[in-house]
Amino acid sequence: MPLPYGPSRDDRSTGPYCAVCFIGQAHVAHGVLAPVSACLRHHIEDPYAAYLDLHVDSPDPITWVFARCLLAEGLRTHAGLGDVTVHPAPANAFAAVVVNLRPEGEGPVCRISLPTGAVREFLERSGQISAPGSEHLNLDIDALIHRLLTEPPPSP
Repeated sequence: MPLPYGPSRDDRSTGPYCAVCFIGQAHVAHGVLAPVSACLRHHIEDPYAAYLDLHVDSPDPITWVFARCLLAEGLRTHAGLGDVTVHPAPANAFAAVVVNLRPEGEGPVCRISLPTGAVREFLERSGQISAPGSEHLNLDIDALIHRLLTEPPPSP
């Protein structure tokens, strides 16, 4: 099935970049799944991060940013605390990694199942940009501090 949306890209991102787009499954009620267009993104300027874009009835995606290592660990076992947790889908479900998103650590959880193949592809491609364990080599602390001190905060 073709995706109705392509990957988003932060306008400040100018270096190496990868995106893997796919159809995930939103858990809308007990046992009820709805397809959702999604993309996992990674760029060298934010070497520890994975960006999950969810396209739901809007031209602009809902984007969650979390540690890329959560996806790698979540392929095997429960990973993460707080706003984002990741774990393998139950054995009777389709091959997926379940991402639980909880805005600001409170309220209901948004549960999205990502196809395991898409997650593995993302981790492989993002690892070619920022190899796990070497992310610190891609951090430009001076540029980050300059941005924090000179750019206005994003609007809510």
